[in-house]
Amino acid sequence: FLILVYLDRLRAFAPVVLVAALGFTATLSIMNVDGFIAGRNLERFEQTGDLDIAYLAQLTADALPTTAQWMRRSGAAAPADLTAQLACEAGVLGVELRDDSWQSFNIGRQLAWNALAGIGDEDQMWIKGMAWYVADPDGPESPCLGRQRD
Repeated sequence: FLILVYLDRLRAFAPVVLVAALGFTATLSIMNVDGFIAGRNLERFEQTGDLDIAYLAQLTADALPTTAQWMRRSGAAAPADLTAQLACEAGVLGVELRDDSWQSFNIGRQLAWNALAGIGDEDQMWIKGMAWYVADPDGPESPCLGRQRD
């Protein structure tokens, strides 16, 4: 704005703002913000051993391919509660994709489902009250963080 004032070209303000807004929107669409956040969180875990599972659970399905890829790569080093959370996500996504109509199709959820193949399934899932639970590899059950029954 100040450059346009200095150049006495205020009539160009609207087109410049429109181009900037389109560029910003395109960048967000291409970047996969939640996948980026999940990747940084998992890198921090590798360096410090501190992982915020509850925060990862709040991210959208766009973060799940990044998390699943990291888990497959790290193997036994992955924390059990992250494995349980990904099993939750896989089971709940399976139920949603099976029960939702074609109008609710979402590419991010489909990519997450594909990435989570083999990590968990609906048979390990159940609902208690308003929350989803999954069979925990280290115990009887784990609540699915960030997942409520609709």
